[in-house]
Amino acid sequence: MFWLFLSMVFISNTAPIDKMLLVDNYVEIGSYNFNSEDISADSIEGCAVFKSMPPAYNANQKYSSTELIFKPSDNSHGVRLVLTKVDKEKGNWVGSYEVSQEALGIYTKEGVFGFVDINELGELPFYTEKGAVEIIRMNGSQVYGLIDFSLRNFKGKIINVSGHFIAKKENIID
Repeated sequence: MFWLFLSMVFISNTAPIDKMLLVDNYVEIGSYNFNSEDISADSIEGCAVFKSMPPAYNANQKYSSTELIFKPSDNSHGVRLVLTKVDKEKGNWVGSYEVSQEALGIYTKEGVFGFVDINELGELPFYTEKGAVEIIRMNGSQVYGLIDFSLRNFKGKIINVSGHFIAKKENIID
């Protein structure tokens, strides 16, 4: 009986983040669940995808970028993030990416740039101001991660957003 109990303890003792990511019902199509105290909805959720972007060059450095696109189940919001890094490990995005004001959509600076557009908060989009995106795990077709950042619109209103996602690779022909 003791050995049965001990084996159950080891089996059930997985990392909290893995438990959070594995309970998602939409793993196959990609999904996300974000929270913000600044909006009335309990959570911001929907389908999550990612796609690689063509490399960019600056001062003999090659930069890779990937875009995370969070599609709502309704039209209540829009979320897009671009992660950029020096291309040392082709295709390996595991790690933490700080929001960079220098990135501002220019893909030759390391960091994260993005926006959130929430209908409930008006017409002005919110742009990333500080925080991070952490890619916990990835395989060829899925990226698992966490977000925690603040965003600001042009009127100075700030919102904080945090949560987790599983993004599925999207092959788009541009």
